[in-house]
Parts: sequence; structure tokens; C-alpha cells
Amino acid sequence: MPALFLANPLALWALLGLPVVLAIHLLRRRSRQVRVSTLFLLQRVPPSHEGGRRLRWLRQSPALWWQLLAILALTLLWAQPRWLDETSAQTVVTVLDSSASLSAFRDRAADALATQLADRSRDATRTQWIILDSTTRRLASGTDLSTTLDAALRAWTPARHSHDLAESLRLARTLAGPTGPVILLTDHAPATPDLLDPRTTWLAVGEPVPNLGFTGSLATETTWQAYLKNFSPTAQTARWRIDDGPAQEITLQPGQLTTLSGRWPASGRLTLRLDPDRFALDDTLPLIRPEPKLLLTTTPPADAAPALVDQILRLAAPSRPIPGAGADLLLGLYDPANPLQSTTPAILFPPSAKTTPLPPAGDTPTATSATSATSATSATSATSASNTASNTASNTASNATSNATSNATSNATSNATSEPAKPAPRPDTLLIAERTPLMEDLNWQGLVLRPDTALLPAAPGDTPLLWQGDRPLILLRHAATAPQLIFTFDPAASNLARLPAFPLLLHRFIAQVRDRKPVYQTAQLQTSQPLTVAGATPPEHQAPDTPGYYEVTSPDGTPLLDAAVSFTDLRESDFATAATLTQSTPTLTTQRQKNAQGSHLDPLWALLLVGCMVGSWWASNSKSTHKNG
Repeated sequence: MPALFLANPLALWALLGLPVVLAIHLLRRRSRQVRVSTLFLLQRVPPSHEGGRRLRWLRQSPALWWQLLAILALTLLWAQPRWLDETSAQTVVTVLDSSASLSAFRDRAADALATQLADRSRDATRTQWIILDSTTRRLASGTDLSTTLDAALRAWTPARHSHDLAESLRLARTLAGPTGPVILLTDHAPATPDLLDPRTTWLAVGEPVPNLGFTGSLATETTWQAYLKNFSPTAQTARWRIDDGPAQEITLQPGQLTTLSGRWPASGRLTLRLDPDRFALDDTLPLIRPEPKLLLTTTPPADAAPALVDQILRLAAPSRPIPGAGADLLLGLYDPANPLQSTTPAILFPPSAKTTPLPPAGDTPTATSATSATSATSATSATSASNTASNTASNTASNATSNATSNATSNATSNATSEPAKPAPRPDTLLIAERTPLMEDLNWQGLVLRPDTALLPAAPGDTPLLWQGDRPLILLRHAATAPQLIFTFDPAASNLARLPAFPLLLHRFIAQVRDRKPVYQTAQLQTSQPLTVAGATPPEHQAPDTPGYYEVTSPDGTPLLDAAVSFTDLRESDFATAATLTQSTPTLTTQRQKNAQGSHLDPLWALLLVGCMVGSWWASNSKSTHKNG
């Protein structure tokens, strides 16, 4: 037999009318009948209020039973008793937030989710359970709640950096259907109301907790630095140690950031540890001495090399020039007769290029701003705690160049527009950059060419990166397996050297060339960071979810990468916005009511109520008529 439930359980308060009716009948005084022959014999006395017992024995009367039945009928009409349709089915999709901060509340989250899903299981006879994480990965699915939930919790790893939940919620809504229930398990309140739709339940299980954690590091060949922050609203004393060495104490005020530093041991690696707290991911900081890949470069003879080459070589650091074949990167003039240009990655300019040296680094954002990834990152880390997160050497150099060049954007644009060169014809002034990783977020609108500038023709298979009208200005050519970055115009006939986008483009291309070189390197990685290791099989890898050391070898066992993996996400380490709540948009019809039967009985309860009221009235009138008779 299907289980019964009440669509409106608050209507049970109407049952309080039963003792009210009984009290009225108990307190009602019974009148005495005295037979007299004439009315004048009755003594005229004022009514008296007699003391003593006021409650009377309950008298059996039809009116009492009719009134009690009327209360019951009214309760049934308001409570709306229902039962589930035996053919009803639903799909419940649950999204588990994989943010690392939720690891501090994992046990509480599991209990709250089990309670919420158990309540949802009563909404239909059969339920299909689908559980995803916030990266859209399916953790488990099935029709048995206990089995599906256990499998999902075992596969769930809340260790990701801060990320957007919108994509996973869109997938969940697609799987659940337009009206199916979606549940999101997280540890904070929704940032914007548009994340909630009428069928989404936001289940938060967090709370503000004190936390001390590492927020980043900076490494050179001889020294290391680590950054420790107090995320608590009160002062905290941190106990930290290097590997298994003696503990040291330091007191941090609320929000205070401090720097720990030292020299590398002989092994070139060490691990900083804090006493464990509820959030353990930022309590460990592995460090490794940086050893980036050395790039071998070759250039044309000095009398034929453009002056830009010297500046580009500084962007390629660490590098070493070699003559002839065997180089990793070729810099110079475009020459189809040069056999090296068909097999070696290259940055090429037109053969007629006679460029002048770039202005000093203090005047324009030249390549010297990224000569040393370590020193540039040091300046950035000292001014902003949020930029102290440890990255690989290539990412650090890219950030350093971006910081240096963005500060000089206004000066570079002013210098470009003040040149006496004649502007190009109006139809050719429109610059369009293709959407590629090399050109992403680069602004080329300040580029100015002389109207009579000659351009190299594009070859079949070339990928234009930058257009001026219908003329390609920058090409990406894949000669065999060697990518080539080709500038089709003479840099001396333009203000290319003064554009911030120019050194950033070169740095990205050089970073790609360096990443393709299958040699050994060390790196500082973030947890769950995707990376490509040249020479490995397969080349695509992902750093572990927890701090530690990570290595990649070639198929023959040759070491290719030694990395220190750390977690340094400031937003995940800060629990100031953590909260506990269950929030959903109210709806007039719940999923259980949609799958329920029994609404056809509502008119019956209404008729029963009317019948009871009529019966009570008839019983009262018939008694009065009997007395008068």
C-alpha cells in the first residue's frame, strides 16, 4: 500500500478545535424543569451565581458528535491527504562543490547531504540519482540512494582552487530537466541570486574558522622565500618547521602577512610545515631549487642581424648562443634559402629590415623587463601578497613581463602617436587580431605602419595572427614540426618596438618553444595544475591534488621533471564568508505534490464538512422543538 502523507501538514493545528468543542459542552449548565399550575406562583428573584463545581458530566448529544466530526472533516480538507502514484519517477541531480575550502567541513557535508537526499527520495516512487562535482565530472549515478551516495563521497575530492559553479549547474539543470530538482552542496551563500532557479536547492555547511596558511613562495638559485598569512579575525601564534627540524613560533595579527626565508640545503629541496588545523592543504609548502630549461639559440651574422635580435635574446633567458644546426630557436631575417628555417623554430623579420635599437627599458616596455623571471617576480611579490603564488618559471616570466609592460602602456601609445610618420590609408588602419593563445588579451590598436611599407607574402598553410585590413602583418608558420613567428613588415617602418604587446607575444612564443624541448627541468606547481611535459608518454599530465613532490620520466626512465606541488589559493584559505544555510526559491507546487494522488477526495471532505454542520444544526433545533412541545 502506498505511503500516505499530508500536502499541508500545518493544517493539523485545526485539531485543536476538538478540545475547544468538548470544553464548551463540559462548561454548559443544565437547566432544571419545574412544573407549576400558574406563572404568578413563581417567586421573582434575581439570578444568583452559585459556587461549587462548574464542570458537568459530558452529556451524550447528537450535536456534540456532529461538531466533532465537522472539526475532523475541516482538518482533512485543509491537510489534503495524498499518496504517491505508483508510476511516478524523478531525476535528482546533486552537484558537490570541489573547492578546497569544503575539505574543512567534509564530515558535516556528508551528513547534511544524506539527510537532504533522503527527504527527496520521498518525492517519487522511483528516483534516478546523479551526483556530479563542480568540475562537471560524474561521481556516481544509480537508483539506490545509499549505494550511489557512498560511491560519490569516495570519489569526491574537495581540493580544487576557486572556480565558477555556473557551468556545473547548467549541466545539472540539463540532466534534471526543466522541472527536476537540483541540489548544490557548498560552504558559502550564493554570491548572486541568478545562480538559483526555482528547482535548485543551495545547501551550505560552512562556518567561519581560524586559519593560518602559506600563500606563496619565491625561489632563486641560492635562496628561498615563503609567505605566511593569518586569515583569522584574531591574533594567532604559528608553529612552523623545516622538514622534521625544530619548531619555531611566530605571532601574526589579524590579516598579517610575513615572510620566511633561508638558503637552499645541498639537496635543493625542502618542505615547510605548520601545525595542522582544520584546513590542512595550506599547512604544507614543498619547495625546490629552480632549474629551467636552457634554450640554445642561433642568429645570422652580425652585419645581417636586425638590432631587435639582441633584445629578443634577453627575453629567451636562460639561453646560450650556438652556431649552425642544433639550435632550439633561430632569430634573424627571413631567408627561404636557409635550410635551418625549415627545421628550426624561428622568429623572423623581412630581409630588408634595418632596424634601430629599442629605446632604453626605462622609456619603453622592452624585452629587458623580462630578462630574469626570478628578479621580476621578486618585485611583484613584495608589493602584493596575492601575486606570491608559486608558478613555473615560464608563467613567472610571463607575469613579470605583463606587469612591466602594462605600466608603460600610456607612455608607449603617446610616443607612437607623436611620430611624424604619415598614417596609413583609412581602409587599412583597422587592426584585427585572431583568437589564438599567442594573441589572447594583446592590444595592437596602437600599431602604425608607413603607407609604403612592403610586406612579405603569406605562404599556403600560414596562420595569420594579425591583420591590417586584408593584409596579414604577423604570421604563424608550421614548417615541418618547427613553428615560426614571421613579421611581414619592417619593424623600422613602424612603432612596433614601443607596443607592450610586442614583447608579450615574443615571450609567449619563446615559452612554447621551450616547453617543446624534451630536457630535464624543475618547477614549482600548484595542486591540480595541468601541464605538458615534452618527451613523456603521454605528454599531458596533471599535478596531484595534495601538496608534495611530483616527477615525470620518459619511457626509458630519463627524468624530465621534478616539481614541488603546493596549494596557495588565498580565497580558499579565507573562511570569512563560510556559512550554514539551506536556500531555495519557494514554489506553489512541490515535486511530491506533482507525483501525488488523492486530490479527487477534496470535494468529499468538503461535502462531509457541510453535512456535519447541517447535522449539528438539525440536532440543536430538534431538541429545542421537543422541549417547547
